[in-house]
Amino acid sequence: MHAIYYAEHPNYFDEWYTPASEIRVILNALSLDRFDCDPASPGPEISKVPARTHYTRSQDGLAQDWSGVVWINPPYSDKESWLCKAILEVCDSRAKGCPDPVAGSDDPDVVP
Repeated sequence: MHAIYYAEHPNYFDEWYTPASEIRVILNALSLDRFDCDPASPGPEISKVPARTHYTRSQDGLAQDWSGVVWINPPYSDKESWLCKAILEVCDSRAKGCPDPVAGSDDPDVVP
């Protein structure tokens, strides 16, 4: 994974980008060509995640409604808020599922 240096904490990396090859494996397993939403995106011009909607930090993906199959790879400084939001979106029937490559995990967690 590619790390983004988090300036406020010199020894801390807040964002880890999932390699495109791993994203493709998940998409193939779900029989999809893209996700519906990437709410924690660096932006479509940088992201390797094919998604219909990308919400950047300035758009505050936590404040947005998510829909469909959502890719969530949150900033690790606040991953609990993002995982709670994913559960809420699924429970409220807006999101169908949220694959999440959790920091330090070899297997993606999937919120049903």
